[in-house]
Amino acid sequence: MLKRSCILIILAFILLPVHSQVIYREGDPAGYAGIDLEDYWYEIGYKDSFLDSLRNLRHDKDTPFQFAAGHTTAIDVQDKGLLVETEFGKYICYLPIRSPGALSLNVIFSSFRLKEGEMVYLYDPEFKFLLGPLTSLNNKQSNSLAVIPIPGDEIIIEYHHIAGSGGELEVGKISHDYLGLFGSRTLKDGYYNSSGPCNIDINCPEGGEWQDEKRSVVRLLSNGTTLGTGVMLNNTSQRNIPYLMTAAHVVETVTQAENSIFWFGYESPWCDGPDGRANKTISGSEVVSTCQDIDVTLLKLSTFPPILYKPYFAGWDISGNIPSGTVTIHHPSADVKKISVDNNAPVADTYENYFVNGFWKILQWDAGTTEGGSSGAPLFNQDHRVIGSLTGGEAACGRSVNDYYARIDIAWDVTANSNEILRPWLDQGGTEFNQLDGRDPYDPNYLTFDTLRNYTPGDFYLTEYSLPGLGFTTGFNSDSIIMYAEAFNALSGGQITDVYLYVGNENRILPTDSITVYVMSDDNGPDNIIASQRILISEVKDTFNLRIDFDEPVGVIGKFYIAYRLWYETGAASEARQFALFHGQAVTSEENSAWFYDSGGWHTFNSHPSDPSFRNLFVEPILARNTVYNSISTPATTQNKYLVFPTFFADELNIHPLDDEEDNISVYIYGLDGLLHYRLDLKGGEDNYKIRGISDLTGGIYILIIYHNGHAESHKVIKKSE
Repeated sequence: MLKRSCILIILAFILLPVHSQVIYREGDPAGYAGIDLEDYWYEIGYKDSFLDSLRNLRHDKDTPFQFAAGHTTAIDVQDKGLLVETEFGKYICYLPIRSPGALSLNVIFSSFRLKEGEMVYLYDPEFKFLLGPLTSLNNKQSNSLAVIPIPGDEIIIEYHHIAGSGGELEVGKISHDYLGLFGSRTLKDGYYNSSGPCNIDINCPEGGEWQDEKRSVVRLLSNGTTLGTGVMLNNTSQRNIPYLMTAAHVVETVTQAENSIFWFGYESPWCDGPDGRANKTISGSEVVSTCQDIDVTLLKLSTFPPILYKPYFAGWDISGNIPSGTVTIHHPSADVKKISVDNNAPVADTYENYFVNGFWKILQWDAGTTEGGSSGAPLFNQDHRVIGSLTGGEAACGRSVNDYYARIDIAWDVTANSNEILRPWLDQGGTEFNQLDGRDPYDPNYLTFDTLRNYTPGDFYLTEYSLPGLGFTTGFNSDSIIMYAEAFNALSGGQITDVYLYVGNENRILPTDSITVYVMSDDNGPDNIIASQRILISEVKDTFNLRIDFDEPVGVIGKFYIAYRLWYETGAASEARQFALFHGQAVTSEENSAWFYDSGGWHTFNSHPSDPSFRNLFVEPILARNTVYNSISTPATTQNKYLVFPTFFADELNIHPLDDEEDNISVYIYGLDGLLHYRLDLKGGEDNYKIRGISDLTGGIYILIIYHNGHAESHKVIKKSE
């Protein structure tokens, strides 16, 4: 381990492609071309016998699923790295790290306190995986930051800083992956397909009715070395607080919580399909409550999941009623998201030395199983509400029996200590409700969304070249056209959250063959690149509606284009059928919206060398007006069962059922600061309820929440100022 101090040299910037977790875009990495880092490598190493002993460990569900060996250190990046002056007062410090034989490396910064304008990148020496920029917006209260694993046994940390800025960057832990979290460069995640063959992908028919709940389930990496599963949970205040429940044996301590990483939406795109994208992560959390006696931990994530993560807050049931059947959604052996189904009732039982009768025992899974890495997975009842969290058990492929889930009705108030139970956090208003529905925290935002399309749904074509030509007019072909675009107009502006491309034909030669999708702008044709995303062709199939995003919403106004370019590394010219999108037939030239690119530049489709016609491509960008979550949810009124009036009130409010509701209701009025100002329980069956005694409220906006039969709905009301 070298202790050499930094020296100064001059470096010219070069540009590299960017990979990401939660990234706040700002600048580009410099890379280290022409820089000799040989004397600056920080190297750790493990004996093969030690790593073999770790590989041979049993991955029982009641113990952490360990995939890496952790090396604790304290490396000041500025002190131990190579310092480079780029211009007066601005520097880059490079710290290369090596652990021979590692399948991936991840680091935890024990001190991550960047100043405004400073940036950090991490990448492998071949620049096949690049994380960053991490900026001052990634600073945490804990001053630490865990980052996602980077493939291979060498990584380089690149720290851009300003002289005298006072920023701090210290590496506190380096984890050597000996199982292969990112073991293959051709797969995005080396754990894909690592679980037993009896496991069922969440997008198989068994998961058809669980597409909302699946979005609440995340894979997590704790403290750089262990893996598990967790679930986002709703709360009775309907506040958008990112609570996540997992097993205490997965995350229990403050340090583990601070240094955990949470993956959203890691799943295969279709049943028995390819690997999923593992690029949506949040780093860091805090322990809200944890109880070893029942093996349940409730965390609060450090960052609210962005809209592109498509989070969902699962509902729950603490009635203690035995369900007629159960489902669990999980990441067995850290694989893509899976589902297991038991069509029979579980039984209340005791697991090992934990709380007596504190667990739901699954006698046998009818479909699927669980494994190490599934720990902390939620158990749903027949009403799609969470009733438990996986602690352990015997279930495995071939003998899927006797799994034990900590009962959350017991964990709700098993002790008098608020830091050991769920109730004070998930029921801050003290509703004493036994059940609560799940919800999407971005439901109000979706009201501002608009799907843009230029084609007529159902009217789609795939035009193939006639021999001796080959390929398709909207994909790879013998005219060597490999780039296309579709024009749109966002007159009032907005943000692109998603783009859908309807794939008509898929064919690849190498695993690395891909398409790159762009957002482009210019009034006279596709030109300026605003954003891009690379997709492996293995991620799609024939007649498949591919959804992509660009890691963050992309702002557009006026005319813009969604373009795609094909990347075949070798041999594509000899293939008769290649990747192509469906297209529509434009009726007139005014309706033509498709473009193609050749050696002469961009042209409208009526200039196509083999298919001169007016076309529109089956491309759909989703345009949003608002992508920021509200501090308190305000669901769409079309989902509500009650009418609240007047919305601008002085002394009283009226609540009118929109249908023949017989359920008792509870009414809560919250300020925008989340404080409860009013509560009232009302007997069901009335045509109209009057809410009085609220004249003392100060003028301003309030959120009125009505609870009935596990359902919660929110209404915004305004108190008149005196």
